Amino acid sequence: MKNIIEELYHAFEDASPINSCEQQKANKIEDKLWNVLGKKEKRLFSDYQDARIIIEDEYAKRDFWSGFCLGCRLMTEVAKYPDSSHISRSFR
Repeated sequence: MKNIIEELYHAFEDASPINSCEQQKANKIEDKLWNVLGKKEKRLFSDYQDARIIIEDEYAKRDFWSGFCLGCRLMTEVAKYPDSSHISRSFR
């Protein structure tokens, strides 16, 4: 059980928070790019954006399921111990 708890504890160390400044910068660049593109290029760029959204959505789903499965494994591991009250006290 210790391995699963450690895995859960360290699961988000590599996750970087969303930087709103970088998001604003990307939005400005996108607007500038959109203004200089022709009709054909805008359609191509729009298709590219749609594809990126689908890819990002798939990554989000994968990350969710990974976390969900980890939570299920943790619950299963904790349920193996009939007297797990000492575990819950140590996390308070």
